[in-house]
Amino acid sequence: MAHGVQRVGRNALACVLLLGVLAAANWYYLNHPLPTGGEEFTFLVPTGGSLAEVVMGLSERGIIRYPALFTLHAHLRKLHLQLLAGRYRLPPDTTASQLLAALGELPNVLEQATLVEGWTLARARAELREHAIGQTLAGLDEATWLEHIGATGFPAAEGLFFPDTYSYATGAGEDIVLRQAHQRMMTVLNEEWEARAPNLPYQSSYETLIAASIIERETGLAEERSTIAGVITRRLQRKMRLEMDPTVIYGLGKKFTGKLRRSQLADASNPYNTYRHAGLPPTPICLPGRAAIHATLHPDDSDALYFVARGDGSHQFSATLAQHRAAVRIYRDGAGAAQ
Repeated sequence: MAHGVQRVGRNALACVLLLGVLAAANWYYLNHPLPTGGEEFTFLVPTGGSLAEVVMGLSERGIIRYPALFTLHAHLRKLHLQLLAGRYRLPPDTTASQLLAALGELPNVLEQATLVEGWTLARARAELREHAIGQTLAGLDEATWLEHIGATGFPAAEGLFFPDTYSYATGAGEDIVLRQAHQRMMTVLNEEWEARAPNLPYQSSYETLIAASIIERETGLAEERSTIAGVITRRLQRKMRLEMDPTVIYGLGKKFTGKLRRSQLADASNPYNTYRHAGLPPTPICLPGRAAIHATLHPDDSDALYFVARGDGSHQFSATLAQHRAAVRIYRDGAGAAQ
């Protein structure tokens, strides 16, 4: 009987010692720095990627030892249910415990994409594709994807996205970036609209956006924006047609080959042909920046009604048709067509 008790006692003690050793080994595994070679390391959790794929990748790089044990701890933390796609960067002294904690948080490395003033929406979306942003809106009609990102109540998507640099997690979809850009545009547009000058011909901030997009395409010179805004304002107030080449070009789309033809300027079937249709075109023609929006709502008070490109990026402004025709003759070999 005594020998039996002693044997049970020895077994219990062995179990306690074994558990202690395992606990110590487990503590050491979780809290000892990973074998990173003394360098920070990055890894990607792909969209739709699994915990097993991430652990395997890090194991193959020699960063995770005993991947089965690491996976067990990850499952205990339910990381297999909440893994977030994106790129992570961790310091060289990262422990397994800290790596597990990082996997339960948002990715800490953000990518960036820049949308440029004057780009069309098609060009902007092409840029997002160049950045390998997921095409989460592909196959959806415009009304559906606009509703998806919260851009409702507009006749078209063009012009609704503010040109700026946006950050996003690796593997994010284009809806993430476009939602940011739309919200930013609405904020800027509303701020500028609330501070607008009096007696403007615009009935809504959306009409402002249309006019601003024309200014954005007409000039890249900051000092000319308010002057062109003044020309547009006075023409609208006097019921004159805008006669702006960029609107015609936008309406032509891929049919534009680099130079406007007289037949294209005379084509009334193009709804963006402001030589044939009075008032503003039906939608913006590009992504305007804040400066163009501000100029639209704060036009100059000169008497200019016409302008022609000089060929060096600037324009000659005129108050009368006779002055304008003279300017056209002077600059007929310039870079742009008469307005």
